[in-house]
Amino acid sequence: AKSKALVQSFNEIFVYKKVLPYFKKFVAGSILEHEEFTAQMFFAECAIFPELGEMKETVLALADLNSIDFSLCKSKIDLNEAHLLLMTEKIAKFHTISFAMAVKDDSMLKTLVEGLIPFHFRSDTQGDLDAYKYLCPVAFERVFNHATQYHQEDKKFLEDLKGLKTIISKDFLGIMEKFLNVDHGFAAILQGDYY
Repeated sequence: AKSKALVQSFNEIFVYKKVLPYFKKFVAGSILEHEEFTAQMFFAECAIFPELGEMKETVLALADLNSIDFSLCKSKIDLNEAHLLLMTEKIAKFHTISFAMAVKDDSMLKTLVEGLIPFHFRSDTQGDLDAYKYLCPVAFERVFNHATQYHQEDKKFLEDLKGLKTIISKDFLGIMEKFLNVDHGFAAILQGDYY
C-alpha cells in the first residue's frame, strides 16, 4: 500500500520545532497560555543520521507520559467517551490558534503553513494514497454508526449524515484533495498539515 510516511514525519517534526513554539508565543497572556498540547519535547529532527543509515530519518523524543500519572488508553480503537471528549477539547483548542492568527492577520501563519509539505491524497504519477482510500472510509463508518445509534431523535441530522456518507463513499480522496486546493476560510494548522 502506498503511504506518505516521510511527508507525514517531516511535517510532524516541523510542527514540534516551529509551529508549537510559535503557538506558545502567540497565546501568551490568553486563556490558552498554560495549555499543553503535547508531552514535553526533548528532541525533534528530520535528517540523515549516519548511525541509523544513509536515508533521511525522523527522530522525535518526548517525555514519558506514564511517569506523570497519565492514564493511556490501551487501544485507539476502543477509546471511551471520556478519552474522546478530552481529545476533542484539546484538538479544538489547538485548531483555534491558527484561526485566531488568521483573524489577527498574523504574518507568521503564512510562514508556518508554507513550511508544511502539502499532503496530497492523489498524484498523477503515484495514483491514489491506498492507505487512506481504505482506512478513512472505515473510520467514517464508525462515526456514522455512532451517530445513528446515539442521535436517532434528530432526523434532519441523520438525513444530512446519510447524504455525507453517500458523497464520501463515492470519492473520499477527491473530497480530501479539494480541501488542499480551496481556501475555505475554515482552514487550520492540524497535527502535520493544513486544511
